[in-house]
Amino acid sequence: MNKTWGSVSAFFILLFSVIAWAAQVPDTEQTKCYDVAGRVITGLSLGQAFYSQDANYIINPISYTKLNCSGNALSDSTSSWAMVRGIVTGLIYEVKNRKDENTDYNNPHDADNTYTWYDPTDPNPSTPDEART
Repeated sequence: MNKTWGSVSAFFILLFSVIAWAAQVPDTEQTKCYDVAGRVITGLSLGQAFYSQDANYIINPISYTKLNCSGNALSDSTSSWAMVRGIVTGLIYEVKNRKDENTDYNNPHDADNTYTWYDPTDPNPSTPDEART
């Protein structure tokens, strides 16, 4: 009997911990509703068929804060920034330089550069042979 109560208690503690720490999910920005044939429907209101599609709801609208290279917030009117932080998720994204089909590994912000994870202690690496040398 005590094992059952212990398991139930642990479950509820875990459940409430997950709920308390759950991050918000940003809106999908879906703006169109569709019928069963895939045609766009406009002017839907509560109670009508096909209402309740994602486009009928806007929750946690996507927005970002511009950041400088030290992670400090910048004004919306700033014309140059190093990163952006998602207001809803708190995730930070690096701003890359424009792709120009030329890799430049001296510039870690070059959008043409590609990187792979390589662990020299991994006995079964999934990287190409030339990356192992």
